Amino acid sequence: MKLLITFLALMAISSSLAYSDDLFSDDSAEVFFEKRENIVNIYDNLVGVRYSNISGYGLSFAHRFSESYEFLICGLAHYRQSKRWEDMSKRVITDENKDVLMDFGVELKRDFIKTSTTCIYGLIGTYYSDDTQKNSSLYYGEETSNKNFSIGVGIGMRVFLDKRFSFNLNFGYKFDHTDKVSNNSPGLDEGTNVGLGAGIDFGF
Repeated sequence: MKLLITFLALMAISSSLAYSDDLFSDDSAEVFFEKRENIVNIYDNLVGVRYSNISGYGLSFAHRFSESYEFLICGLAHYRQSKRWEDMSKRVITDENKDVLMDFGVELKRDFIKTSTTCIYGLIGTYYSDDTQKNSSLYYGEETSNKNFSIGVGIGMRVFLDKRFSFNLNFGYKFDHTDKVSNNSPGLDEGTNVGLGAGIDFGF
């Protein structure tokens, strides 16, 4: 009886070893440890939409000019005007409002760490924005404006959903300088702040 039990145990061990040899054969190992296809930075040009208080917001265009470096520009322009007249003749304007917003920024990125689907990078960026509102009427006129200059550094991560589409998140530190006019009275704001940014891109 002991011999039978010993024989069955040896058969079970040998069967399990044979199965493990098949499981970890060269072919199965290649399938199990197959590397994922690289989809990072396949295309040198990117267009997208972004918001960043380090390097601006609006529509963006980026060009990769070397293996690890990328240069980006972005901007936005917005104009709005409203008028009111005294009567249907439209000869006398009783109230007029103008709102002009312009924003332009640049950014330089350097890749540090890459995987098959993500990229960690450092960045330095700057932008200028001008938001001016003018209100005038028959009896008074008023101007409000904010002219802001920012510069900062940070780190970011880009995640590629496929070879063309990606999104990115940025975090950093920046310096702001703002010339202000409020109720026709000038002012100045300066200081450091946390930099944040996010965007989506399409490669081509």
